[in-house]
Amino acid sequence: MASASGTCIRTHQAYTDEIQGLYPRLDLPVLVTWGRNDRWIPVDRARLLAELIPGAQLKLIDGAGHLVQLDQPVQLATTLHGWLTAQATMS
Repeated sequence: MASASGTCIRTHQAYTDEIQGLYPRLDLPVLVTWGRNDRWIPVDRARLLAELIPGAQLKLIDGAGHLVQLDQPVQLATTLHGWLTAQATMS
């Protein structure tokens, strides 16, 4: 029987492969946040995602796995607040 994490990885891979060609067409600010210790979807996928989206920034969240918002909620909120504040001053 397949593990839940294995099923998640395969489902994610199939979905992202299907839409990956659209990423370079995005024309808006993007911050990719990812748990540095994500064992479900490897950090390499985050790096690829950030590379494919023009101008995207990548922030790896220390001490977080796949559920960043549960593992490191304060660090994630601080990261998002800082990034959104910077975006507002650039507008």
